[in-house]
Amino acid sequence: MATRSDGTSKLDTLTDVTILCLVILFLFSYFRPEYLFSLTTTTGGDTGSHYATAQYMRDVLLPQGRISGWMMGNYAGFPLFQFYFPLPFVLMALLSYAIPLQIAFKLITILGVVTLPLCCYAALRLMDQRSPVPVAGAILSLCFLFMEANSMWGGNILSTLAGEFAYGIGMSLAVLLTGTLYQGIRDGRHLILNGVLLFLTGFSHGYALLFAVAMSTFFLFDRASFLKNGIYLFVVYAVGFLLLGFWLIPLMAHMEYTMPYADRWRIKSLVEIFPPILWPAMILAAAGLGMAGLRFTCAPDAVRRLDGAGKPAALLVYVIILCWACYLIAPRIGVVDIRFLPFMQLFLMLGGAMGLGVLAEPLKQKWIAPLILLVGILPFVSHLEKKASAWIPWNYNGFETKGLWPAFSEVNRYLEGSVGDSRVVYEHSPLHNEAGTTRAFESLPFFSGRSTLEGLYMQSSISSPFVFYIQSEISKESSRPFPQYRYSPVNLAAGIEHLKLFNVRDYIVVSPEIRERIEKIPEFTLRKGIPPYFIYELTTNGNRYVVPLEFEPVLYDGDDWKGSFFEWFRTYGENKGVHLVFDPGTGAGGSRFKAAVSSFPPVPSDERTGGGRTMKALPRIPVGRNCLVTEEIRGEEILITTSDPGVPLLIKVSYHPNWKVEGADGIYLASPSFMLIYPNRTDLRLYYGKTVWDYAGYAATGAGIVIVLLTGWAGIRRRKVSEWHRIG
Repeated sequence: MATRSDGTSKLDTLTDVTILCLVILFLFSYFRPEYLFSLTTTTGGDTGSHYATAQYMRDVLLPQGRISGWMMGNYAGFPLFQFYFPLPFVLMALLSYAIPLQIAFKLITILGVVTLPLCCYAALRLMDQRSPVPVAGAILSLCFLFMEANSMWGGNILSTLAGEFAYGIGMSLAVLLTGTLYQGIRDGRHLILNGVLLFLTGFSHGYALLFAVAMSTFFLFDRASFLKNGIYLFVVYAVGFLLLGFWLIPLMAHMEYTMPYADRWRIKSLVEIFPPILWPAMILAAAGLGMAGLRFTCAPDAVRRLDGAGKPAALLVYVIILCWACYLIAPRIGVVDIRFLPFMQLFLMLGGAMGLGVLAEPLKQKWIAPLILLVGILPFVSHLEKKASAWIPWNYNGFETKGLWPAFSEVNRYLEGSVGDSRVVYEHSPLHNEAGTTRAFESLPFFSGRSTLEGLYMQSSISSPFVFYIQSEISKESSRPFPQYRYSPVNLAAGIEHLKLFNVRDYIVVSPEIRERIEKIPEFTLRKGIPPYFIYELTTNGNRYVVPLEFEPVLYDGDDWKGSFFEWFRTYGENKGVHLVFDPGTGAGGSRFKAAVSSFPPVPSDERTGGGRTMKALPRIPVGRNCLVTEEIRGEEILITTSDPGVPLLIKVSYHPNWKVEGADGIYLASPSFMLIYPNRTDLRLYYGKTVWDYAGYAATGAGIVIVLLTGWAGIRRRKVSEWHRIG
């Protein structure tokens, strides 16, 4: 059998191609065409809430030549794609110009799953691993993909179905980058390619980017090539981060206006991290390591015949140890610890492939080894898989096939409106899962056009803690996602005031317990019963987003505006009407305000406050002027007319530095998380614009594109010159 220059035979290549096709066909035996190509709206876990995001990317952002923008429909508004990962949604939007968005969305959500075996194969080939190692890596990646020990960590099929498809795409790219970086550093090639791959990895998911950067530090431990490798990595980082600049620079600059989420995952046992489905690869890795050690002991020269496996094996071991270290230190640096463990699990699978390569070394016909592995792994995976085969059709058959779809769709039709209408709130309940996902009503802006409070991207808005506090007040069962904040027992009386503050008029109730309580409150009127949903109207809400203040706002000049604003909100009844204001750099400073406060002393725990801090009585200084206001709320613009330009106006939309104003000297951040302006004319316009950080990001990305184009042009020119010399 003829052997190629890389040491593989034609039979090895044929075996690899055949096995890769079988692996992909095995995956599509679960992700069946009748699910993927049906014209339904994907649901399930977080995935159902992602669909509206893809639609917004296609219909609003891309036609304007933008990647990020303002989403008015959730969290009192938030900057969409400034703190989440755009690449999958850009791909969905672009693909939807050729096929329906429903299908494009489904295909991109499984992109990480389908490409992971291929990227594992390519990475091992790029790391000089000869048959059967690369194709064994593709086979063993199935063990990772079908692992069902968790559905939240990322990378595996269940996590993808739960909504972590961006992580899956980022993981595939990061694995491929591991191979191209290895070969590029060894041969002095792929500088620009690796920079572009680093950009795509980061544009897919932040944790994949963190992994890629951490993984690359392996090459700095080569003392003989430290300087050369360091320069190479610097260029790759420079290209990658310059290309990311238009997205990454604004994100970093505005981190203060996001909500940290660094909860520590509680690991109950090692089996949770290393479930039985991973054991075959781990056994192969251990057996291969033992065999290599035995061969070295008996015949040191024999190690040379292992196709240079030493450095790639060291890289895999380094990555596994590094991921575990990142897991341990993650909460201390403000990131989620469990996001690093999937990379450790996957690289254990690649270690198993290398172990198989060591064990198969004595075989003359090495192509037999991966066939035996495939025949063993496919039924093994199928036997251990219990959830994926049911969850896949649940997601991809869509909202429209669920038992509660008739009621759910009728609720949305009844509430139909626009972002200018008052907001809708709903009782959090597991019952919503019968409509497709417990987060079904987060998509209310998509299905009805109306805004709601909750949403998927809870770290993207400073309104998130207040939204989930309201949820705890009005829901029998609440989610309480931010452990650093305290929540309330059911308290509809306090909840009413918070709902008015957030301009909520309609309240969807599902539990009999909440219905029993709400029927005793005259401010609520039942407007529509669509069992199991009951829509109540808060009749005393003013239904306005822009309101003149009755009392002068109080400047907060302390060190913890987030914590203080939350305490103001939690004890809102004690200082109702008097808002705290934080000046994030409007230039007006404290001269505008007639009173200031900087701290709130702790108080003993009692039934009323639950302990912690509480507001001392804030100065109640009447504005003393009547004012009539009209408003027009649009997606990224607010038009206001006021009869008295001197009266401060509260805009019940989340504050963000990208909001600009015409007709006032600036925008202030007012408690709980809103915007405040002092008009200096009768007609005003607020709009979601750009800051200096956006322009800095554009400049960085422009520089990155120029570098890529010039380098590509120079490479083409060198090849032409070389060809001319050869011909001459």
